[in-house]
Amino acid sequence: MNTSLKLIAALAVLTGVAGSSAVAMQGPQQKQVTYFYDDEEHTNMIGGTLLYCNGSHSHWGSYSLYTEEYYYNCW
Repeated sequence: MNTSLKLIAALAVLTGVAGSSAVAMQGPQQKQVTYFYDDEEHTNMIGGTLLYCNGSHSHWGSYSLYTEEYYYNCW
């Protein structure tokens, strides 16, 4: 899955968690984003987890052993 689709998926998660895109952008800062896929080739994204700098987290979809993780600095 290309980067722009991952960004869209992450924004969709934030929008769903926060209630609106305006509120989502003002929400807690992300520390880690993990995407879950259905196979080792990362063919289909089946879920995701967001870990925030304040220690809270949110999850959508399913978990699997096939992941891709991104880490961000907490300011």
